[in-house]
Amino acid sequence: MKTRNRQRNSAIYILLLLVPAALVAGLIFHLSQAFLVPLVIVLGLVIGAVALWARASRSADGSEWWQDDDASGWRGY
Repeated sequence: MKTRNRQRNSAIYILLLLVPAALVAGLIFHLSQAFLVPLVIVLGLVIGAVALWARASRSADGSEWWQDDDASGWRGY
């Protein structure tokens, strides 16, 4: 499971690098702030959602009680 955690963390780091990359691209290509501000806000929300998802599923090993193999929704208890 440790390799999965590293992959999840690396995805968060890659997403974090998109914010300064967007700001630098805005300076280089002279993009307007009306475009950059919503872009950075959306990137921040996506990064936050992925970070929360990674933290919440960090200790998951695949044997959780809510995982239903036959997708019927009824486990009998």
